[in-house]
Amino acid sequence: MISKDSYRILVVSDTHGNSSLLRKCIALEEPFDMLIHCGDVEDDFETAIGPHDYEAVAVKGNCDQFFPLPDFCVRKVGFYTIAAVHGHRQQAGYTYAGLAHFALEHYADVVLYGHTHVPDLFRDEESGILYVNPGSLAKPRQADRSRTYVILTISEDALPQAELKNLGDRA
Repeated sequence: MISKDSYRILVVSDTHGNSSLLRKCIALEEPFDMLIHCGDVEDDFETAIGPHDYEAVAVKGNCDQFFPLPDFCVRKVGFYTIAAVHGHRQQAGYTYAGLAHFALEHYADVVLYGHTHVPDLFRDEESGILYVNPGSLAKPRQADRSRTYVILTISEDALPQAELKNLGDRA
């Protein structure tokens, strides 16, 4: 568990071996407290992100079979529990039911996922769970094909907030 008043977390997904885009995103957003990659790194994660002094975690995507990554991760950050998964086994993009089950199973306040290559930010009004898909830096699939990622802010005096950002022409 990290312990301080406010946290800034870079959330990315589906970089599919394009480490240069990942490193550009990192350089653009530093400093931050943690990096969470929601899978389909398709590279050695530590090599892909380069030298760093923040906590960095990645989960295994459906294209990461040759890399030793966990299927999911759960982190306590401040008062909140963040759970990350790629989403292919939870049928991300078709329904929230699998992701909701994953959230309840891990007592998550925030669920981070990828797989669809389409950004999505959704807070379930009934449970209060925030679902965050940062989209893809390498192979976006939404209509405008923008290379997206998320800055997740965790603080003691507010609900977790997710800001969708676009790497845009800086890529």
